[in-house]
Formats: sequence, C-alpha cells, structure tokens
Amino acid sequence: MGLALRDVIEQSTLENILEGFSRVCGIATFLVDPEGRPLSEPHGWTSICRDYCRSTPAGLSLCVQSDKEGGAQAARLQHHVVYRCLNAGILDCVAPIIVGRYHVATLMCGQVSDRAVDVEDAVRRARIIGITDIDGYLAARADVPIMSRARLDTVVGFMRVVTQTLSELAWARYLSAHNSRRHLDKLFSSVSDCILTIEADGHISMANESCAKLIGRPREAIVGSPVESLLETDLDREALQKRISEDNCYPCHLELNLSCSARNRSIPVQAAVSRFRDENRSDSSIVAVLRDISQEKRLQDLRRDLVNMVTHDMFTPVISVQKAMGLLAGGNLGPLNSDQAEIVRMALATSREIQGMVGDFMSIHLDEYERFTIDKVRFDFDELVDEAVFGMMLMAEDKNITMKRNAWEGDCVVHGDRQRLYRVCLNLLTNAIKYSPPESTVQVDASRILTNNSQRIAFSVTDEGPGIPKQFQELVFEKFFRLDTNLKSGRRGIGLGLSFCRLVVEAHGGSVWVESPISATGVNGPYGCRFTFAIPQPTDDS
Repeated sequence: MGLALRDVIEQSTLENILEGFSRVCGIATFLVDPEGRPLSEPHGWTSICRDYCRSTPAGLSLCVQSDKEGGAQAARLQHHVVYRCLNAGILDCVAPIIVGRYHVATLMCGQVSDRAVDVEDAVRRARIIGITDIDGYLAARADVPIMSRARLDTVVGFMRVVTQTLSELAWARYLSAHNSRRHLDKLFSSVSDCILTIEADGHISMANESCAKLIGRPREAIVGSPVESLLETDLDREALQKRISEDNCYPCHLELNLSCSARNRSIPVQAAVSRFRDENRSDSSIVAVLRDISQEKRLQDLRRDLVNMVTHDMFTPVISVQKAMGLLAGGNLGPLNSDQAEIVRMALATSREIQGMVGDFMSIHLDEYERFTIDKVRFDFDELVDEAVFGMMLMAEDKNITMKRNAWEGDCVVHGDRQRLYRVCLNLLTNAIKYSPPESTVQVDASRILTNNSQRIAFSVTDEGPGIPKQFQELVFEKFFRLDTNLKSGRRGIGLGLSFCRLVVEAHGGSVWVESPISATGVNGPYGCRFTFAIPQPTDDS
C-alpha cells in the first residue's frame, strides 16, 4: 500500500495526542515507523534514554533495533506488548497502529522500572554502548520512575484506546482520500487535454487516459517513467528541465514535442506547467497540462505559405502598375490633358497606398514569427516629415483639407529605419485625412522631448474628425481591431495600419498613443484625434 501515517493524519495532530497522553499518564511517549525510526518528537523522556542510551552510535542502533522488534511483535499479535528494552533493560510498552491490514506505525511508551537498580548490570550495559560517564549514567538510571504492574496495566489499557482511535481515524481518512483520488482520476480521464503529475525526481506519478491516447502508450507504461522519456529532442528536455528547476516561473507555458513511437512521429504540444506543494511533504510536484497543437501548426504553416504567396503575387503587379503610371505621369508616352493627368495621378496614389498596405501586412506577419527586423541609418527626420506631408498633399486637396506643419528648429537627426518610419508617418497622415471632414485642417507637429537626461523625437498628427471613445483608445493599435460601424466615430479600416505603426515604433524603443477628443466645442459634441509617436534621438556620444 505504501501508506505512511503522516499521509493521512497531520503531524501537528499526532504531536498533540502524544503530548496529552504523556502528560496524563506521566510516562514517556513517542511514535516510530515499522523499522523503528522516530515519527514524532520525544514527549516526557527520561534522562537515561535522552542523554545516554541514544547518545552513542551503538546505543542509538540498539534502541532502534529494540523499538523495531517490539513493534513487529505487537503487529503480529495485533495486541500491545510490554517488554524490557535491549539497551538499558527498563520497561517499554508498544501497541501497533494498523490501517486496513498494514502496520504503519507503533506507539511507544514506558521508560519505567518495576524494581531497584542492579548496579552491576547497569554498568555492564553502559559499557556495551560506549558510555564513559558511568557515574552520570547510574544517576540517570536511578531517576527512572518505578511503576507498579497494576499502574502500568492501566496505562497500557489507555494506550490501546489511543492506538485503536488513531488506527480508525487513519483508515477513515485513507478511504476518503482513496475515494477522492478515484473520483479525481475519473475527472482527469474525462478531460480531453493530457494531464501529468511529475514528482521532484522527474518521474511521472499520474497520467490521465488522454495522455495514453495522445502518446500511444498504456497509462501503466507512462506512470513511473521519467518525463524526459516522453520528449522528442534534447532541446525539449532542456527547456522543460529549465522551467521545472526555476521556482519563480510558475505558472508557465512552453511548446514541446512529444515522442510518439507508436505513431512513428512527434506531436507538438502546448504545455501549461504549475507547481504545487503538499503541507505534509517537504518536496513539491509539478502538474503539466498538454494540449495537442498539431492542427494549429498545420494551419499556421498554411497561413504562412498563403501570406508569402499573396504578398509576393501582389507586389509584382502593383510595382508594374506604378511604373506604367509613372511613365504616363512623366510624359514619357506623350502629353496628357488635364483629365487624363488627374486619372493617372489618382491611379498612381492608389497603387502606392496598396503597396504600403501590403508592406504593413508583411511586416506584421514577419513579427508573428519573430523575423521582423529594422535597418537603422542616421537621417534627418525633418526631411522625412516633409516628404510624407508632400506625398499626402494630393489626397488632402481632394477634400479641400488644409495641412499645417510647424517649423522645426535645431538638429533633427534620427538613428532608425527610414523607410518604415516614413510609412508610419504616411499611415498617421492617411488616417487623419481619411477621417477629417472636408475643408478642415490637419495639424502636423514634430518636436523634441527631454526626459530624465534623455531626448526623444516626437511626431504627431491632429485631425478634426470624429473622436475615438476612451475605452477603445488602447485597442485601436491591436491587429485587425475595427470600431463598430454603428458608432458615431465612423473610423473604419482593416485594422493593420496602426498595428504596424506600433510595431515599428516599439522596435525603435519608442511608444505611440492617441488622445481624443481634442476639442469639446464641436457642433456634434467632442471631436478630433491626435496620434503621436516618440522615438529616442541619438546623443553625440552614440
């Protein structure tokens, strides 16, 4: 059964019972396991046992042997036993604690005498266990209380009541725990995800039926095996071992590959790992919930291939259209009248917007696979802003929108990815023009911000369009987030432009945010948005 008494009865409860028994009976008391090893603190011990008999290796060994043999005899008889200990020869009483049919502990009491001290015998016993302080040993032996057989029988009767009570309590708690474990096992088996418990030595102590189905092994073959045997590669084993050894990482999540020899393939799983401690145990166990993500991996690979194909196939025709429109707009194929020139201009602007959207989409896609990188160069940020504003002039003119830009003073050198920061500025300007009413104003500002002995370059775009409710101002930077079309804000899109802006700005060590409303005096109430991003400006030393 492998049951220990402390598995079913709390240590503090046992100590309280022993202390009370010792105080009431005026006798030494303690618990030992079937091998004679102590399971409790000593209560009411005499000096002869505490300071002499167990003070030497030979004496301690003899005491353990005596306790073991006395407990074994009591367990065979299923009854208490009174005997003389093998060490000092004084009286001990033992009674077994039986749980079911198993001897799990022995209640020891005694350290009393029923006759005067035989000095010659006491000296002989002291020398056998290596005692050098013979006088002290004899004094302690003389202090052992003398108890009549009638009094001892009364104590033994009370001891039998205590051991019977402990046996029944332990058995009831064992059955309760056993039934709870069976119920828990049924619950585990009904869960579709794989659940494992891993002991401190790395061996699996429990596995549900889903584990057996997932791995292709019987539960009996999984339980008791090292958890490393379930993993496909050394990298998986190292990753799990690292997490298990870190006390401050729980709960944690990681992806692993399970070895499935029955299916001749590995299985990718997402593992949620937590640690729990039993108050009756000094070590701790690990609970791991494993979810098969094979289908998700296949869909992920399919999506990656699809994105690569779509972006590649879209870039080629868009660039071809841009080149053709550029030739027309430049007069290389002959002069154009005003209407033709306007159509070509609109087509060229649209193709550039499509190219930018495809670029945003690709950048976000690369970020999901941790392959998004930026190519930093030193450049004049003021010139970049001029280019972005100039590039949006035609779009603004179509709505009779005035674009105002503040004058920059001083050095405006930035160390960053010029192409992507240019795209961030275009995205913010495009949104501002798109959502501004006709004949309104879009304000463009660039400035330097000094904070904590560092400086940042800030770029902001302020429009007079409908505002963004405060509860959505953090969400607008999430991928594919779109405001409800029924909202008065009317701000719509595919939900990638602002997500791309945040991706690029944060890759530069900066931040991006929105403020809304800007004014509370509009005809239809509060209105306007200000989108701002700020990135570090290199110092002279850097």
